[in-house]
Amino acid sequence: MFSFLGSQHPEDQLGVIVDISTSEITLAIFFSRESEPFPKLLWQHNELVTSAAKETSVELKVRAAIQRGFSALSNSGLAALRKQNIRKLPEIVQVSICGPLSYTVARNMKVSSDQPFKVTQSLLKELENKATNEAKSFSTSSLLAKDLNLTTLSNSTAGLSVNGYQTYFPFKSTATEVVLCQVVTLASKELVAELEGQRDKVLPKARLDVDSFMSVYLRALVTISPKTTEACLINLTDEHVEMLLVRDSLPQSSIFSKVTLCQPNMGNSAYKQDLTTMFKNAGDGLAMPRKIFSHSKRSTDSTLKPCLEEAAKSATGINHQVSLTSTEFFTNDAMIPPNLACLAYVFHKDLYEDRSLEEYRNVLK
Repeated sequence: MFSFLGSQHPEDQLGVIVDISTSEITLAIFFSRESEPFPKLLWQHNELVTSAAKETSVELKVRAAIQRGFSALSNSGLAALRKQNIRKLPEIVQVSICGPLSYTVARNMKVSSDQPFKVTQSLLKELENKATNEAKSFSTSSLLAKDLNLTTLSNSTAGLSVNGYQTYFPFKSTATEVVLCQVVTLASKELVAELEGQRDKVLPKARLDVDSFMSVYLRALVTISPKTTEACLINLTDEHVEMLLVRDSLPQSSIFSKVTLCQPNMGNSAYKQDLTTMFKNAGDGLAMPRKIFSHSKRSTDSTLKPCLEEAAKSATGINHQVSLTSTEFFTNDAMIPPNLACLAYVFHKDLYEDRSLEEYRNVLK
């Protein structure tokens, strides 16, 4: 696969994938060819988030790690492309930021009536315009923009529900309720400015696309499993666990909490208790979806799956089905680290391109 990388085709694309958490920054260069099922990893670099000064804030540590990571990209990363006879530079720098460095907020716009009404293009367009305007007002509010110093990363349509059922083609149907869900993602202005500055230094012609990890993860899973109506999405990093629930085909705002710093195992009661507490906060067996999709750079650890299953059952009293998606869904290449597999899949499938109701959900065509 991917022989003669130096021989370019119109469908070929190079991208830099950047995965940011509070403990580590991972940068990688991927080669994508549309006719191939998965992209190819060409170069990877891991940068720990550390600082000699204990009083330095987490965000300042992360920004320093980003600077070191992009320096490595400028040197060894681009040199690796030249060694492989690849003449063009990456065209996109795709960044995902994990919680609590980013926030993923779901906002629903609903139209309902006691009497059935027809679902039309104008109705959905009006609903989307309303959602977009409210999301803009929310993102630019004084609390977020000034007090919390946050900026909007993306505002995308994540679901369309008619009478409680997800749909892609709602026209010519009648309904008593239509719900459009938009996901707004936010992060620190300084963190985004740092990424923009580093992109300008290293790859000034590349497009920069920054989003929360949960937003990226949701789009990837919707593409792979479009009929999923109830699910729990989990992202585990070294220090935090973030969770997003999908109920009635519509995502909820994500929540995150700290977890005990250690490898998960069945005998580690502290780690398991952290997960159990998070599941309890999501609701009982009726509220908590049975299906759990878990993403973690530790997803090759055979003890993670039973640890999640036991924690979820302790919280809800029912059995849950856990899928370690990085190794099961997003790649067939053991050389691609699990924490990059989902992000590389999104890059390969161009899932960043179509975020509006008209394009991403395909309902206005």
